[in-house]
Amino acid sequence: MQITKPFKFSYINAKCRALKSYSLKKEFFLPLLSASGIGDIYSSLKRTNYGEFILEPEELQILEGINKYFENLFLKITHTLDKKEKEIFYLFFFKRKQIIEKKLKYKNEKDIEEYFKKIDLEFLKEIQTVLKSLSLHERQVLKSIIGSYFDLLNLLTIIKFKFIYNLKTEEIFPFLINSYYKINLEILFKVGSASNFSELSNLLIPFLKKEFNDYTSFRKAVYNYHIIQLNKAWYGFPFKISVPFATLRLKEIEIKNIKAILEGKKFNISADEIERMLLGV
Repeated sequence: MQITKPFKFSYINAKCRALKSYSLKKEFFLPLLSASGIGDIYSSLKRTNYGEFILEPEELQILEGINKYFENLFLKITHTLDKKEKEIFYLFFFKRKQIIEKKLKYKNEKDIEEYFKKIDLEFLKEIQTVLKSLSLHERQVLKSIIGSYFDLLNLLTIIKFKFIYNLKTEEIFPFLINSYYKINLEILFKVGSASNFSELSNLLIPFLKKEFNDYTSFRKAVYNYHIIQLNKAWYGFPFKISVPFATLRLKEIEIKNIKAILEGKKFNISADEIERMLLGV
């Protein structure tokens, strides 16, 4: 297996390193931030890897195009992987989104906490089963990536429910995912009990390594924590599935930023304010 890995991953590794070299770079986003409208954003994106997938200078076409770009990249990067390797990619990059959509459709139903808990547990069980079939090193790196994503998700969920919907800590916990990397349930309970962002910043700085004073800077700090785990995929032996996994996740975050710029321009938010919201840049 070790002999065939360099051959199997040589194209993927080269592709991923090229993509990482310009992913989430400020230079990529500057023309989009300075755009005066959708037409300018379209023109800028047409000069990038997204260009061939964007057919018309309209918001919906741009959104569809960048999503098609990601789907195409996913297929290119994963086509040489074996069945088990492909499965962890499918679970994280596609089934994860299907679960989010399923939850949104169910959000006004009764027994929502039990429903959410059930589908989360099933999803976690599937991920854990596939991870066990991988090598120890692959498992450790992917656990840190996936676990830090769940840390991110749980922190954002708590802060949104606490400060936007004014829910109590015990009301928030049924909506959290019972899986984590460094931010465990004990820390999450303390986060839920914090009364302001200053208190939150002091509590989380040992993990996030960045101070914050409002929701925007908090969100950036949480994503930075997650991106640090993604970048660890490039340490050591290069021919491993955690490299394409981390690359696809970085591209997801880049696409999230493009969508934020589109949304900001639509509502006439200033370029400085939109730039402040960008993640990992």
